[in-house]
Amino acid sequence: MSVLLTASAFAAWKGPATLPLMLRIVMLTTAIFFLPSFVLGTISPMLVKLTLRDLSRSGDIVGKIYAVSTAGSIFGTFLTGFWLVSIFGTRAIILGVSLLLFLLALLFGDWRLRGRSSRWAIPAVLLVVVIVSVGLLINRGKLTTECLKETNYYCIKVNDEVQGLTGHRAPCSSAGGATRSRATSRRVIRAASST
Repeated sequence: MSVLLTASAFAAWKGPATLPLMLRIVMLTTAIFFLPSFVLGTISPMLVKLTLRDLSRSGDIVGKIYAVSTAGSIFGTFLTGFWLVSIFGTRAIILGVSLLLFLLALLFGDWRLRGRSSRWAIPAVLLVVVIVSVGLLINRGKLTTECLKETNYYCIKVNDEVQGLTGHRAPCSSAGGATRSRATSRRVIRAASST
C-alpha cells in the first residue's frame, strides 16, 4: 500500500526543472518502489533460513525456492500485463496484492507473544487496523483514479476544455508528450502512460 500512498503524494511533483527528464523519472520511480521492493526482497532469504535444516541439502532447497519464486514472477508478470490491468486497473491490483500479502502474513506468521498462548490476538488487532485504514483511504478518495478507462498502456482521461479565442473544444490525445487536436469536437481525450 506504500506504493499507492507514495504515488499519490508525488503525483503533482515534477521534480527540479533543471534536471533532465530521465533523471526525474528515475528519482520518482526509486522513491515510489524502493521500500516495497526492499521488503519483498527479504522474503526469499528468510524462507531459505526457515526451511534449511541440514546444510548438505542447502543447494537443493535454495534452488527449489528460487525456481518457484522465478516461475511465480514470470506467471504473475504475464497475467498482470495481458489480463489483470485491463480488468481491474493498477490501483486495484496494488491494493489487492498488498491485502493478500498482509492476510498471508496473518495466517502463516508466528504472532505468539512471549509467555502468552493466544496466537490470534495480534493478527486480530492488525486486521482491524488495516480494515479501518483501507476504509479511510477509500473514503478520502486516495485510491480513486482520474482515468475514465485504464488500459494496459494508457490512462484515458476525458476533459472539457475551451481552445483558443473561438470557443471551440478540441479532443487531444497525448501519449509521451505529443498532442494532436482538432477544433471540431466537444471533449478532450488524454491518454497518458498508465501509473
